[in-house]
Amino acid sequence: MTKQTLLFAAKFILLSVPLTWLWMEWGRGAYGRFFTSMVSPLYELLDIGWNPGGARERYINYIPFFVLMFITPRLSMARRLYGTAAGFLAIFVFHVIFSLWVQIAYPPGQRSTSTGFAIYLPAILLSDALPLVLWAVLCHDFVRDTTSKAFGKLGLGGSQAPGSPPAASGATEAANSRGDD
Repeated sequence: MTKQTLLFAAKFILLSVPLTWLWMEWGRGAYGRFFTSMVSPLYELLDIGWNPGGARERYINYIPFFVLMFITPRLSMARRLYGTAAGFLAIFVFHVIFSLWVQIAYPPGQRSTSTGFAIYLPAILLSDALPLVLWAVLCHDFVRDTTSKAFGKLGLGGSQAPGSPPAASGATEAANSRGDD
């Protein structure tokens, strides 16, 4: 691992731990109340019965997303702020959809259905992956450069590892395969 990778991981951990503690102690309850107050009118309008109790337990997605946006190097302040705001909005919209998805998987009065988990599991996986996916989309330049360097060092494409010969271009490879020189 490079020093840059270790520094990135250390920053992620050092910022995530206190923010996670704050979320568990205060943010989870506050977000649960906010989420319920925002979503209840929508669900009433759509005539969907729902149990808001589980909403606050799974919705910690904001923490890893915020930390990744905060520590990603070479982001302009505008991109960092607008990206964080857009990501928070996308996460909130997904939380609304996720709550609806739960109601479909486990209709009120039928919370123990065995087929419910098969419907619920993809939503859980999407919810857990959402912060990383949003960050990768919003910080695509950093992700592209970093993965290109990492794969290049492994000899899997991207930038070349130090001391390795340059890759042949597509035209050179085509000419070689035809025998043209």
